[in-house]
Amino acid sequence: MSVQFGRWNFDAAAMSPEDILKVKELLLPYAPDAITTLTADPFTAIFGAFHTTGESNSERQPYVSQRGDCIMWDGRLDNRGDCLACLGIEDAEATDIEIATRAYLRWGTDSFSRLLGDWAKPSGRPERSVSA
Repeated sequence: MSVQFGRWNFDAAAMSPEDILKVKELLLPYAPDAITTLTADPFTAIFGAFHTTGESNSERQPYVSQRGDCIMWDGRLDNRGDCLACLGIEDAEATDIEIATRAYLRWGTDSFSRLLGDWAKPSGRPERSVSA
């Protein structure tokens, strides 16, 4: 599984380059495929990739949505076909992060119960299919 780090300084101070480097060094053993950073003062997001699915190889994270949300995803989406259809995504090569982001932008927090995979099955609640 990939690793993620995020920091938002509410005092509006940027994270220092030295501190960013320290975090990257800590994540490096767990991120054999890449480490990428997004900084937008006072926010820093660092994603350490460990690709475990074919789809994850083409993902670029941290991912920024069309409205400016920064999203990181570490999981496997098992109902890609249903999600693509319900969201009207015609690109069958869309990455899991793109699908999860589009779902979130459309359904808000209700999207989490619609995205089925190794991360998303709510315990104690029945599975339900994706519907528009």
